[in-house]
Amino acid sequence: MYEKNKLTIYFINSIKMASLKLFTFVLILLFIGMSCETTSKEILIENPCKTENILFTTDVIPILEAKCYYCHDKGVASSGGFNMAEFSEIQTRALSGKISGVINHADGFPKMPYGDDKLSDCNISIIEVWIDNGALED
Repeated sequence: MYEKNKLTIYFINSIKMASLKLFTFVLILLFIGMSCETTSKEILIENPCKTENILFTTDVIPILEAKCYYCHDKGVASSGGFNMAEFSEIQTRALSGKISGVINHADGFPKMPYGDDKLSDCNISIIEVWIDNGALED
C-alpha cells in the first residue's frame, strides 16, 4: 500500500512539474512576442520612409522589381503594352503622370500592381518624389 501511495505522490508531483514547465514556457513565449512587437514599432519610428535623395537605381528599381517586373518584365513582351526594358519608357510614363495614376489607383487608370495590393504609402511616396525631381536616371 505504501508503494502505491508513493507512486501516486510521484505521479502527482510529475504532473505539477510538467504544468510548471509548460506555464513557464508560455510566459517566455508571451514575453518574446511582446518584445518583438515593441522592437518592430521602434524600428518604424527610427527608420521613417526615406523621401530625400531618391535615386532610381537604389530606391525606385527595388520597388519595380518587387511589384512590377513580374508582368512588365525587362526584355519580355509584357502586359498592357508597357515593357520596362528601357529606362526611357519608364521615364516617359512617369513624366506623363501615368505611373502616378496607376499606383495611386486614380480614376481613369488601371489599378496597379494588377491583382495585388496597392503599394505602401512609403513606396508611392518614393516613386512620386523621384518623378517630382524629374524622373532622372542616376
